Amino acid sequence: MSPQSTYKREPAKRMLALELNTATEQIKSVEKNGFNTTGYIITSTGEHVNRVMVCGTLLETTSKSDDFVHMKIYDPTGTIFASSGKYNQEMTSKLINMKNNVPCRFVLIGKPKLIQSEKFEDPLTSINQIESFRIIDEETYRYILSDIVNHTINRLDNNDKITSDQARTYETAIDEVLEQIAEPSNTENHTEDITESKENVILDEDIFDIIEENAVEGATADYVIAEKLDMDIDDLTDRLKQMNGNGLIYKDGLARIKTTFMSASEMV
Repeated sequence: MSPQSTYKREPAKRMLALELNTATEQIKSVEKNGFNTTGYIITSTGEHVNRVMVCGTLLETTSKSDDFVHMKIYDPTGTIFASSGKYNQEMTSKLINMKNNVPCRFVLIGKPKLIQSEKFEDPLTSINQIESFRIIDEETYRYILSDIVNHTINRLDNNDKITSDQARTYETAIDEVLEQIAEPSNTENHTEDITESKENVILDEDIFDIIEENAVEGATADYVIAEKLDMDIDDLTDRLKQMNGNGLIYKDGLARIKTTFMSASEMV
């Protein structure tokens, strides 16, 4: 097996705009095989981010030509900037056509980088290598944002270097996110609802990460259990059905489980 074939892509870190936009440092890491170089931005929680998943409302797309598009995505904590250009023309064309769907709930996976600009004193975080995206409904929007909040809380809990002021900023932002994504009919009980679903969110992430690692071939239910989980097959089947109902996964013609995030080649 050649050194290149051992490369394993980084997981997509689930992030709010607030944390993504705190990145001020960018580094590159060379793999032990000497062939692969991985770029990271580093956020205020100390997280090294090569790939990121964000979720929000797509409110603006701008394209001055057919080979470049700039987007602004708003989540409850701030603005996420993203763009795609001529080096990924198929994806760029699909994103330009998104102007017909604005505004919409939107989830995106891609690689962030820091950009220096005279317009800003600090570096600007932008997702410039977009891998996949999807328009989502309101229920899926709330589901994914609650998942992102859970990941953010875990990073904060495992970071002993964050300042008290930073911690308060994150806590306030997280409370605002939970308020905004609470079911309209159950606003007063949203904390109880989020807590009640936390175990399922964590389990779904274990499943989702494994499927994402096998994005080309997909993953069978047996593989998911053997690779990562220690749970009853009936319980896993029920969980997969709920994830499918939320529009997050599907089974192809060979009964392999895949995510529903669309790459350019999969879109019509």
